[in-house]
Amino acid sequence: MTTAIAAPPALAAACEREFPLCREYTYLNTAAAGPLPQRTVRAIADVAAAAQYPHTARALPSAEPLVRERLARLIGADPGDFVFTGNTTHGMNICAQGIAW
Repeated sequence: MTTAIAAPPALAAACEREFPLCREYTYLNTAAAGPLPQRTVRAIADVAAAAQYPHTARALPSAEPLVRERLARLIGADPGDFVFTGNTTHGMNICAQGIAW
């Protein structure tokens, strides 16, 4: 005779939060592919959302202040002296438009 052992309630609740599918089903095919934990789904969604804004502060919002600070320290400037552009051409155009030709 086989006796099923229930998971502790806290563990069961945590698993159901991370794997909503398990609220209704017992998923056994995880050798090949399985449902993703909700924290992974959120992380993938964050990366996908950031990919919509390549080369901008919205792509890596936490990186910009750090890069500004390190550049400022490197050359003895103020972090606010730096401007990040989408690409080199955009940056060069900004500089060129600032020249009184």
